[in-house]
Amino acid sequence: MKIVFNKSIDKIDRTDFWIRYIILLIVDFIVKFVLAMIQLSLHTDFTSISGIIIIMIIYNLLAFICFYELGKKRFNDAGLPTLLLIISIVLSFFAIGIGIQLYGFCAKSKQDIRRISN
Repeated sequence: MKIVFNKSIDKIDRTDFWIRYIILLIVDFIVKFVLAMIQLSLHTDFTSISGIIIIMIIYNLLAFICFYELGKKRFNDAGLPTLLLIISIVLSFFAIGIGIQLYGFCAKSKQDIRRISN
């Protein structure tokens, strides 16, 4: 998490990105699973369900911010504009958006490209 929210680090290489991305996915799955189980166990009490829904909304916003910041650092390292990441998030409801994100996440770093060309 330190790399995700550290403003002095604006780039992250592929290895670090994928490690942190997989960790975020696992944590995201576990938290959503636990919240869903809590919500299922409270199926009769409407106020408890609405409280869980509010917690889920807040958690989803925080998770989105984490994934966005991580993706932004990876796109910066690959030399791609942040606007392309935003466009890919908007288009992620379609296959093209997911394709753009995967291209950005898997692209070589600018430093790797310079080292190969020299």
